[in-house]
Amino acid sequence: MTKMSHLSLAYSLEQFIEGSTGINTFIKYDGMTNPDEKPFISIQLMQNNNESLSKQRETVLTNFRFQVGLFANSAWERSQYQEQLRDLFLFSEIPLYDSNGVLTSSSFLIEPDFNETPMPADDLSDVTERHRMYFDLEVIGTFNKK
Repeated sequence: MTKMSHLSLAYSLEQFIEGSTGINTFIKYDGMTNPDEKPFISIQLMQNNNESLSKQRETVLTNFRFQVGLFANSAWERSQYQEQLRDLFLFSEIPLYDSNGVLTSSSFLIEPDFNETPMPADDLSDVTERHRMYFDLEVIGTFNKK
């Protein structure tokens, strides 16, 4: 089985979302600016948490967290894509790529208790900030000591 990592999961999400929706999707990194053309989806790596499940740390559970941002042209378009993404995150088994971008035979699920947060535009002159919302997603991985 391929070992999950934050990067491999983010790349897998990027490939899955763009392949399923046709919406330009990218992994957000320091210094990058958002595209001018909407709709688009960004994936931001967030804090991971680790929890020891056994004595001697033989088995550790890691919660990998991601913030997926949806940026649309209108409230109607945002709502349509939000519903589509919600269904994908709730019911789809996502193919896992390794950290080198190679498709593996493994897959993973998004934990179903994720949050969906629409965001109002703070600055109405910034068109990119209009009609956006975020999903706070979590993937759980279990790792065993070698």
